[in-house]
Amino acid sequence: MSSPVTKSDGMVAAGTVTGPQHVSRVRQWWERLGPFVVLIALFIFFSVQSPSFLTVSNLQEIAREAAELLLVALAATLPILLGSIDLSVGSMVTLVGMAVAYYSLGSPWWVLVLICLGLGLAAGMLNGLIYVYGRVPSFLVTLGTLFLFPGIAQQVFGAVPITLSSPQLINIVEGNVAGIPIEFLIALFGLVVVALATRYTVFGRNVYAVGGNERVARQSGIRVDATKVAGFAIGGVLCGVAALLLCVRIGSGTGDMGADLLLPSIAAVVIGGTPLTGGVGGPVRTVLGVALLEVLIDGMNIMSVSPFVEQIVEGLVVIIAVVAAVRRGPGSRDAIVK
Repeated sequence: MSSPVTKSDGMVAAGTVTGPQHVSRVRQWWERLGPFVVLIALFIFFSVQSPSFLTVSNLQEIAREAAELLLVALAATLPILLGSIDLSVGSMVTLVGMAVAYYSLGSPWWVLVLICLGLGLAAGMLNGLIYVYGRVPSFLVTLGTLFLFPGIAQQVFGAVPITLSSPQLINIVEGNVAGIPIEFLIALFGLVVVALATRYTVFGRNVYAVGGNERVARQSGIRVDATKVAGFAIGGVLCGVAALLLCVRIGSGTGDMGADLLLPSIAAVVIGGTPLTGGVGGPVRTVLGVALLEVLIDGMNIMSVSPFVEQIVEGLVVIIAVVAAVRRGPGSRDAIVK
C-alpha cells in the first residue's frame, strides 16, 4: 500500500485528510443533517408502502397530533439547554387539562386560556424554585412533581374524565387555515417565540451560557438562579398551552392525558440534536425530532403494525437517541444531569 505523501519535515501534505479527521467530519455532518435525512427517508418509505400516507387528510392529522408534542418538547428543551431536566412536563399537561375541563362549564373561552397559562406558569415555577433554592437536583424535583401534579388534579377535580364544555373554545381551536390545522399554527407560534427568545435575547444567551458552564456563567455576572427559574416557568406555560390543545382534541380532561408525552418529548429533543449535557442545540432542532417521531408513529399506524411492535420501535428509537446524544455532548461521558 502507498503511504501518504509527506513534506520533508514529516508532516502530512496540505489537503490530505487522515482517517480520524475523515471520521470527525462525517460525524459532524451526521449530527447536523442526520435527523433530516432520516425524516426524508421515512417519508419516502411510508409513501411507497401506503398511498394514503401523503394524502392531505393524513398530513393534517400528523400536524394535529404533532402540535401538543411540539409544545411539550419545547418545554423540555429549555431545562435541557440549562443542563437540567424536567420529568414533569406530561404531568403538568394532566393538571392543566383537567382544570380547563373542570372550569369549562359556564366559563368564557378567554378565562380558560388564562387558566391554562396561569396554572402552567405556577407549576413550572414551582419546579424551578424548588430546584434552585432548595438545592435539589432537577431530576429528583421533577420526579416528585411527576407524581404530585396528577395526584393534585385527581384529588381536586375527581378521578373520572371531565367533558370539555366550551363550544366557543372548541370552535376557535378546531378547524383549518389555508388547509393547516389551527392547533399546529398555535404550536408553530410557540416555536417562533421560543426560538427568537433563545437566539436573540439576553435570556437566551444566558440559557446557553449556564448550560455550557454554570461556574463561568456565575463568574461572568449572569443571574444563574433567575435564568433557571425562568426556563422552568416558560416550560410550564408551554405545557399549559399543550394541555388546552389536547383537551380540545380529545374533548375531555383525564387523569392520565399527559402521561404519554414525557418520553417522546425528551426523545424528540435529543433526536433533534440537543444533548442532555446542555448548552448545545435548541428549539429549532427539536422540531426535527418531533417530526421524525410523528411520521414514524403515523406510518406504522397506516401500515397496521402491531401496537407491541410500535412500542418496541419507539423504545429503540429513544435508546438510540439518548446514547447518541450522550456521546456527542461535550464532556458527556462524565456529565451528571444537574
